[in-house]
Amino acid sequence: MNDQEGQPIVDAQVAYADAPITALSTGDGFYSMLLVPGGTYTPTAAHPGYAPVIVEDVIVSAGSVTRQDITFGDR
Repeated sequence: MNDQEGQPIVDAQVAYADAPITALSTGDGFYSMLLVPGGTYTPTAAHPGYAPVIVEDVIVSAGSVTRQDITFGDR
């Protein structure tokens, strides 16, 4: 997860509203979620000082890697 200048955002939380799965971004802005069942999800990313970011219709295939970049707007 990054800000608008491309700088990584550390400890941003991403959660799937449709499943009890959450993750925090690392120092380089990456996050990962393991064992997510296949399906279509609506993740929400949040970090203090930024408006939440909602990404609709993320398609996850069971047993594969799904990349979803998230960019936060202005503070």
